Amino acid sequence: MTPSRTSSLRLTPPMPVIVEDDVVPPPIPLKSPRRLATMAWARYLHSATYTPSAVSDESMPDRKSEAFKPGIRDHKWIAKRGGWFRLLIAASVLLCLAIGLAVGLPIGLGKRDDSLSPASSPLATGPPVFPAGSYAFTTALTSTSTGCTNNPSTWQCYPFSVYSPSSPSPSSATFHWIISPVSTTTTTTTTTTTTDNSNNNNHSYLISSSANPFVPSFTNASLTLLDADQPTEHFTFNFTMRKAVSPNTPVDSSGSGELATCWFNSTVVTAAIWTRLRASYPEGIGSASVNVTNTAVFAPWPFAVEVREAQEAGQGVPDCRNNQGIPLQVVDGGVQGTEEGGLGVVRTCDCWYGNRV
Repeated sequence: MTPSRTSSLRLTPPMPVIVEDDVVPPPIPLKSPRRLATMAWARYLHSATYTPSAVSDESMPDRKSEAFKPGIRDHKWIAKRGGWFRLLIAASVLLCLAIGLAVGLPIGLGKRDDSLSPASSPLATGPPVFPAGSYAFTTALTSTSTGCTNNPSTWQCYPFSVYSPSSPSPSSATFHWIISPVSTTTTTTTTTTTTDNSNNNNHSYLISSSANPFVPSFTNASLTLLDADQPTEHFTFNFTMRKAVSPNTPVDSSGSGELATCWFNSTVVTAAIWTRLRASYPEGIGSASVNVTNTAVFAPWPFAVEVREAQEAGQGVPDCRNNQGIPLQVVDGGVQGTEEGGLGVVRTCDCWYGNRV
């Protein structure tokens, strides 16, 4: 006969009594206020961001299962202990940065505007006064020479056609230049005093070209005034450039037949701009009025202008190279003397432009 469960329990000896000393356990520390606030904030966000679980309710046929979308509290950066506290710290930092930008940006922009004020700008402000402005100087190619090289095809002058009274248009070349007055508070290498038809101006002037692959390009060349207040009053300027020419025929003396680009590395450009002497080219320019403008529209210049490009003969003139930049053996033009054989005169290559033809 199997003993009952009750009798089995009776046979089990009693558990020993645990004797505790009269030691009082330490009190449970109170939770910190910050932890209580954090837990309260977490419970609020949990209730605000709670989303239904992805369990389909079969009792409601029209209800479809929704995919589980984790809330903010499930993000791994927030789920860790102290995550909400780190989030508050990050928000505080971003707020401080926004306030700093709002306060500092206007101050910084104000300082930058002060640094660009007319007192420190190299160019004078205000409406342009003659001869300042943007102008189109229309000229004709009047003459050329190839004295600096023994191969005439290596020197060319745009537009590659010399002026002819019977056909003046093919020789036309227009230079788009911008004349700017320099503030009197800025030190420059050239100081000019000019008196034109209607205004008395005490200025230094700089001249620059617009982008044009067919004519010389330069920036802020100083203008020098000559014959002030006279009928021949005019400005002059000059600069040195590298003139590139692409001959239509091969120039290699070895007979390789390679096309080349020939460089004239010390070409001097000299120009004279009259302020009272009227031009005669193109037709009708002599009666044109002075239209001062500082916009992108270049007004016709109604007065005389002359432009010269000049290259002296010398060693390495011209410097012709193939498409890979390898120098080609070209007959050297570095010989002193005239074409008639005289000595003591340096031969030059020239392009002459003018509008009084």
